[in-house]
Amino acid sequence: MITTDDTELHALFARACQAWTDGDASAYGDCFTADSDYVSYDGTRAGLAGMVESHDRLFRGVLTGSALVGEVESIRYIRPDVAVLHATGSVLMPWRSRLPKRRRSYQTMVAVKGPQG
Repeated sequence: MITTDDTELHALFARACQAWTDGDASAYGDCFTADSDYVSYDGTRAGLAGMVESHDRLFRGVLTGSALVGEVESIRYIRPDVAVLHATGSVLMPWRSRLPKRRRSYQTMVAVKGPQG
């Protein structure tokens, strides 16, 4: 059974993917909390400001024209206001028409329900 919260979490993931695809680091950052702990594919960690700053450089540099594609595979609520999302995703570079299988990665996100801001 899909709940309203599930629908909102799928929409959050889709919003993050769209912001990436639009090359909009600020909109991408809006998908995260102010106290987020962002772990990049290479293990680099950053807070919200650092993550937005680095993605802004990436979107204007090596990731120009890329798209973030993926889907939520599971949602598990650990409290009524906290969910763990497991998703697959990958960066689709502009010169590719589809993702190579080896480029898929698994992502874990913790979503916290709170005031919209």
